[in-house]
Amino acid sequence: MPAILLLFVHLALWVLYSLVLILSRHDHNLFESLLLLLFAYFGYLLTVHSIQNKGMAFRITLSSTLLYIAGKWAAVSWLHLSL
Repeated sequence: MPAILLLFVHLALWVLYSLVLILSRHDHNLFESLLLLLFAYFGYLLTVHSIQNKGMAFRITLSSTLLYIAGKWAAVSWLHLSL
């Protein structure tokens, strides 16, 4: 799978995660964290399936997850959004 397609798959995954968080606004933070781990694991499985290298798949998924968390933190703190 080309890298750009993998990028869009991860982007779609985090958009779906954000949508789930919006739909379940009153959940406890523990459950939101568990859901984050579940979506990250699903992204890892998709990446392993597409590139067949577990080490590289882990680094790609970790980078994608950290970028999502940093972007969410920036949106909440700088733009005063309530996500």
